[in-house]
Amino acid sequence: MTPLTHKFLVVGSDGLIGSQLRAHLEAQGHEALGTTRRPDHINGSTLLLNMGGDVEAWRIPFGLTGTIICAGIASEQACSDDPKATAAINIDSTVMLARRLVYTGSPVFFLSSGHVFDGQTPLVHEGTALSPTTEHSRQKAEAERRLASLGKAIAIVRLSSVMAPDDELIRGWAESLQNRQMVRPFSDVAMAPVPLWFATKALAAIMEQPAGRTWQISGEKDVSYADAAGIGARALGASADLVKPTGATDAGLAQSFRPCASLDCSRLKNDLGLVPPDVEQTITLAFTNPSALGEMNTN
Repeated sequence: MTPLTHKFLVVGSDGLIGSQLRAHLEAQGHEALGTTRRPDHINGSTLLLNMGGDVEAWRIPFGLTGTIICAGIASEQACSDDPKATAAINIDSTVMLARRLVYTGSPVFFLSSGHVFDGQTPLVHEGTALSPTTEHSRQKAEAERRLASLGKAIAIVRLSSVMAPDDELIRGWAESLQNRQMVRPFSDVAMAPVPLWFATKALAAIMEQPAGRTWQISGEKDVSYADAAGIGARALGASADLVKPTGATDAGLAQSFRPCASLDCSRLKNDLGLVPPDVEQTITLAFTNPSALGEMNTN
C-alpha cells in the first residue's frame, strides 16, 4: 500500500470545486480532511466549520501540509444585498482563519476569482493591478490584499470560470435549442471556461507547490456568450437562427458587462506543464456530453 504523502484540509469541501478536489486528493493517496457548515454532513474526516461563526475559536487539525479555502458566499446578488454580512465571511473570517492556519504552520491556498479584474483586457497577467467592479469581486480583491500581508505562506489562485456537468446556463440553452426555442445570450459578455476536471487537476498540482505565489486557471481564449450559444447550436444540430444575441448593457445589466474573461496562465503551463483545454471544445462538451466535464480520467 502506498503511504499517504500529504495531509490537506479543504475548507468548503461540500461545494462544487471543494468536493471534487477533496476526492481527487484522496485518489492520489493523500489524507484530505474537509469542512462543512452543515451539522448533518459531519463525519470522521469532515469537520464542522461555519465561516459565519466564531472562526477564531475553531480547532485547527494537527499536522496539515496545506489548506485550501474554497468556502465563502459566491452569489453576486447576496453580496450586493448585504455587503456587510457577506464581507464578514468573505473577508474577515477568511483572513482570520488563514492567519491562524499560517501560525500553526499550514500554507494557505486561497481560491479567488478572475473577476478581481474589470474584464477589459484579455489574458490579463497575474501581476496586473486589481480592478473589481462588483461587490463580490471587491470582497475577493480585499481578501487577496489582506492575505498578502501574511507573507509567503499564502498563495492566491484565481479561476476564470469552470464548466461542470450541471452548468445551469448551458443546460438551459441546450434544452431550448433542442426544443427549437429561441435563446438570447449576451454578445458583450465573455467566458473563458475550463472543465471541472482540469480546474481540479490544476488546484491539486498547485497545492503541492510552495506557497507565496499567485496562480491563474483559465481558458486561453475569450468567447462571448452569444458565440458560446452558437457553438452549442452547431454541436446539437440546431438552427443558428435560434440564437438571437442581445447586449447586457442594453438589458440594463451594467455589472455584467465583461468583454474579456481570460487570465494569463503562463505560470501554470511553464511551471507545472498544464495546458488548459481548448475553450470551444470545452463548450461543445458542455452541450453534448456534460458528464465528461467532471471526469478526472479525461486527457
